[in-house]
Amino acid sequence: MYNVTREQVAATIPGSEKIPKKTDLSPFHQKFIDVPYIDDGLDAHKLDLVLPNESTNKPFPLIVFIHGGGWLIGDKSHVQTQSVYRLLYAGYAVASINYRLAHEAKFPEPLFDCKAAIRFLRANAEKFGVDAKKIGVTGNSAGGHYTAMLCTTNNKPEFENLSTNNPDVSSSVDAGFIWYGAYDFVNWYEDYVKAYPGRPYDYNVTAEAYMLGHPINENLDHVKMASPLQQIDKNAVPMFIEYGTGDHAIPYPQAESFYEKYKQINGDENISIHCFEGAEHSAAVYKTDENVFRFVEFFDKYILGITPRKFFKLGTLGEY
Repeated sequence: MYNVTREQVAATIPGSEKIPKKTDLSPFHQKFIDVPYIDDGLDAHKLDLVLPNESTNKPFPLIVFIHGGGWLIGDKSHVQTQSVYRLLYAGYAVASINYRLAHEAKFPEPLFDCKAAIRFLRANAEKFGVDAKKIGVTGNSAGGHYTAMLCTTNNKPEFENLSTNNPDVSSSVDAGFIWYGAYDFVNWYEDYVKAYPGRPYDYNVTAEAYMLGHPINENLDHVKMASPLQQIDKNAVPMFIEYGTGDHAIPYPQAESFYEKYKQINGDENISIHCFEGAEHSAAVYKTDENVFRFVEFFDKYILGITPRKFFKLGTLGEY
């Protein structure tokens, strides 16, 4: 039996003991906070949805954000959401979702939560003023992992639990943008050795083992199921991947292998990758004005279907 504790795993994640400040959403007048997407009373099953201040007769295209935190910490309101909320200044609605963390549920249950949130938002699109036909998704770190899973498992019934809500509504997404995500637990150890030569690896006390409920060298079918790279097929949606070669938490070869596998199956037309040489996990370079605008360019092309706009400085929501 796998009996590693949350405290043991959290001790391996730098900064996990800190409670981040919340993103200040006060500049936006149209927002829905702590909306349950599954009616079970859990905070893990709530989302925040914010609309741009601009007036329009058309529903807003929607971007759904999935927070990071090593699969065992984090919240939809934390300051890491600021970069994605800047899309509000480009005319996109943004929803930030909670999901069950690894001490509450093991994979694939948190992925079921993410898909349930998509179904809820699509089912209630008219009520909230968003476009059910234009839904993109983005995430960082553990949230990047779940984003990649959403992008590679559209219309695969084994990856969702329809009994939780809106069983007749699709959980499909149209495109995904990922910051320093995890992509392949099947080859995680090999990538780890390449990225961190000489650094020991404890199969038991790791965030990925805690998320799965067992070490990555056990129950290989489950490990494969949780690996976005292993799920890529012709139905994978357009994606943009960013990563850094100095990432201490997720081995950088993960992103490169995912990119190559996607190209092998689908060609390179709808997959983009950007490497920040030497960049750490959650480095400041991801949050520059120019880099955050890559969200706009990518979603303009794949969600709005328009020629990507030229750079303009997006508004900000305070300091990180």
